[in-house]
Amino acid sequence: MGILRDRKAFCVFLLPGLLFYILAVFYPIEESIRLSFMEWGGIGARRFVGLENYIHMFRDPVFYTAFVNNLIYLVIVVSMQLIIGLIFAVLLTYMTKHVALIKTLYYVPCIITTVAVTQLFRSMYATEPTGLINQIINAFGIRSISWLTNIKTVLAAVSLPEGWRFAGMYMVIFYAALISLDKEVMEAARVDGATDWQLLIKIKLPMIRQIILLTLTMCLTGALRGFDIPFLLTNGGPGNVSELMSTYMYKKAFSSNQYGYGSTLSVFIIIESILVVALLRAVMSEEKTLITHGHDAAKFLGYEVTIAKGEHNKKTKTGATRRVNNGKVLLYVPHDKWVKRLFSYNALKIKYDKQNGNKEVWEPVRRTRLLHLDDLEILNQYNAEIRGLYNYYRLANNVSVLNNFYYVMRYSMLKTFAGKYRTRISRIIRKYRQGKDFVVEYPKKNGKVGKVLFYNDGFRRNTKVESGNPDIVARAVENYGRNSLIKRLQANQCEWCGAENVPLEIHHVRKLKDLSGRKQWEIAMIGRKRKTMALCVYCHDKLHAGKLD
Repeated sequence: MGILRDRKAFCVFLLPGLLFYILAVFYPIEESIRLSFMEWGGIGARRFVGLENYIHMFRDPVFYTAFVNNLIYLVIVVSMQLIIGLIFAVLLTYMTKHVALIKTLYYVPCIITTVAVTQLFRSMYATEPTGLINQIINAFGIRSISWLTNIKTVLAAVSLPEGWRFAGMYMVIFYAALISLDKEVMEAARVDGATDWQLLIKIKLPMIRQIILLTLTMCLTGALRGFDIPFLLTNGGPGNVSELMSTYMYKKAFSSNQYGYGSTLSVFIIIESILVVALLRAVMSEEKTLITHGHDAAKFLGYEVTIAKGEHNKKTKTGATRRVNNGKVLLYVPHDKWVKRLFSYNALKIKYDKQNGNKEVWEPVRRTRLLHLDDLEILNQYNAEIRGLYNYYRLANNVSVLNNFYYVMRYSMLKTFAGKYRTRISRIIRKYRQGKDFVVEYPKKNGKVGKVLFYNDGFRRNTKVESGNPDIVARAVENYGRNSLIKRLQANQCEWCGAENVPLEIHHVRKLKDLSGRKQWEIAMIGRKRKTMALCVYCHDKLHAGKLD
């Protein structure tokens, strides 16, 4: 398809069709919307009336009658076309002879003109002379029924021809979808002992779900546009018993010359059609179908969602036997989510061991961007990242997999501390370990010593709703005293590169809001809420030269 890669050629072939579509579809819709705010009899000037037509529509009792009739008509037509079409398509898959002939015979009604179909059913419904339907019911001892004049039967009578007419078309569509399925899947199911009914319900129909959605959409839109057969059979009568939205719109616009009110009804029909199709696609979307019928989990809001299909049984306390978790919604933590999170933090790198067949070797690494922070800031950063991920996925059934995430983050934190103080991990552990916990102490304003522990609450599934503060575990950053400028200078350590026993210079800004936050040193100052930073001469010169990051 090289021609599609040429934009000019693509536009040449696309634009004519697009322009025709705009003129044939969008312009009439726009004109209808504009006329719905007008009062116009077809001749003379148009008068703007605002929402008067819409107010009149919702006060019109015939409108509500037509709307309800349209819904009943919709149910009858769609049910007939889909159910009959699907049943006949399934039956055709079991036939070996005369398949093409039968398909043709059932498809013929689709190409017959509407007038001919209407006359055919009018003769079948007739009472004088007795039509075919009345002849059949007379054979069972039932009196003839005036199908098109009886208020109890007229709506069904005008719906049946439309349902019958296009059932053959949907039969062909379903048949083409069914015969295109992988035969190996069917053979494997039969080997496992599946019956024909199980094959249809559990394998064939789920595999053609997209075709079913397409045909259902076509049926709904076609039924919502239903006009010709009901209009020719009854013209909405007797009274308004068989009145549909389309027939009522036509009579108001072209019989009563109320083009403004007729356009209002047409706008309602357009909105109704859009809402029905949107609702249908929302109910039968790929994601929901995947959740309820598929074998793969669907992705939703960062979770993997699936339905448990347990095949083993378990005895309850009462002694009854039931399937374990069958039909239960399950939430899972996707593997790639916490792995990508580690890479985004620069806490993990993967090596490949060539001696063992390029086996992946995960190695936690130190985070160089955190080396210039205080001990408490480093620890709080790791705690916040661990708690944040756990709090989001605490509903998951496999939330315990975050222990792997925790393992990498813990050793990354230890390596970061070791890199800051240029020592080994073992010394860092001995220095900060209190019992089984990694603890960082800090001075409080009241002179006491505060403690912050590295996260140690585990990763148990928690589905309880907490009241009050939505933060399940608060960050322990309040109440610790900031180091004074004098203490920072006395430390003789650059707060950016970590160099010790070097002359220090103070870089300062007037206001934190003057910092753009684009450079890492700006982010560090904003995060620590400090307008000053103690830097060695080398780092200070690089900062003013714009080369510190």
